[in-house]
Amino acid sequence: KQWYQRRVAITAGEKVIIGTFIFVFDVSREDMHFVDQYNMAETFIKQAKAPLVIALSKYDSFNCKHIEAIRNLTRKVPVVEVSAKENINVELVFEIAAKLAKHGPKSVAKMTVPTYEECFVNAQEKRQQISRLYNSLTEQSVVDKNVTWAEFRQFTKDNKNFQNYCELFGTRKARSNFDRHIRSLTIKWIEKRKKYRLRLCVDTTA
Repeated sequence: KQWYQRRVAITAGEKVIIGTFIFVFDVSREDMHFVDQYNMAETFIKQAKAPLVIALSKYDSFNCKHIEAIRNLTRKVPVVEVSAKENINVELVFEIAAKLAKHGPKSVAKMTVPTYEECFVNAQEKRQQISRLYNSLTEQSVVDKNVTWAEFRQFTKDNKNFQNYCELFGTRKARSNFDRHIRSLTIKWIEKRKKYRLRLCVDTTA
């Protein structure tokens, strides 16, 4: 209801104060798509009456031959290399936008924005560390092949390593890794039983 009233008020001519513009530039597009984006970004930079931050989107699929043109165009505004797919620098775009809206361009003038490559490496290291900690938790806390996912989840629900893994990769993948560990335990149990029965047969025939 509040949203509807606000929309009606704007439609009726109420002035809306815009603190910051976020221009999303898709760097995976080429040819005329690039030209259209470039022209629009150039217009925004020249005419925007509020601070502007440019998000170079889909940087994980970077295929742009005109990176120098983009850099020349965006020398005077903050630029963030973003990948929503890899969840890299997405929050940073809005953090910069919030600073611009609250404190103006000077608040980010000397700010060093990390590149996609830097953040990608850091993200990969973080993923690997979280994966190792979760796998270690699973191996140390589950030594019986008959443990169920529900029991494991109940036991680890307050564990930070479990929470971090689920937040980053999702509960489905956490369950998949748990199931893989249970299969590994089952195989080891079967092998152990085979060796035990083999020893019995040897002792019987001796």
